[in-house]
Amino acid sequence: MSIASWSVQPDASKAEEARIRDLIDRLGRVEGLEPVVTLLEDTCERGSQNLLEPGTQVVLNCKMHATADFGVRGDITSVLPGIRAAGLTRWGPVDEKGQDGPYATGTVRYALEYQRTRGHYPDGRPMPSPRLTADGLAIDWDRLDLPLVNRIEEPAPCLSPSGGGTYHRCAQVPEGAGKGAEARARYGTVLELTVDGRDYFTVKR
Repeated sequence: MSIASWSVQPDASKAEEARIRDLIDRLGRVEGLEPVVTLLEDTCERGSQNLLEPGTQVVLNCKMHATADFGVRGDITSVLPGIRAAGLTRWGPVDEKGQDGPYATGTVRYALEYQRTRGHYPDGRPMPSPRLTADGLAIDWDRLDLPLVNRIEEPAPCLSPSGGGTYHRCAQVPEGAGKGAEARARYGTVLELTVDGRDYFTVKR
């Protein structure tokens, strides 16, 4: 049976894409962020066909992955509180009062502290990356003049399917290379949202 014949997949695919695009749109409305380029990939992979393997086997699995780059107007510290207020997810662990824990990596509070102290603890030790992470989402940005140098890479071009009967759809808006470099030249800092989508369609044997 071909992948196209699974009638549930189109509706599930549309719902997952709408969820991902809503996350990107909400981030794009944060004051100080300017959308630059979005890349979305939709892939269905066939599972193992080895009947001797124990347990339930996945015949087909579909999920999406997206990256969205933004130019940062001004300083990243003025944007980070807006990212928290946008409510995409709860970034990192919180304490019993629902507040970001002190020096809890993955939180907005930690990222702000990292930027304020230029990547060092009070005793001088280097701090881990301030990258925001939670629930399949990640946000990172250029830090070209700090101890842990980070440079957002150019979005990978859309590739052809890898073969083996898989389904692959890729869309980049706007199309063309060099969008990250253009944004960096214009704004000074590029910020990137990465969405590792949920499995929106799975067929088990």
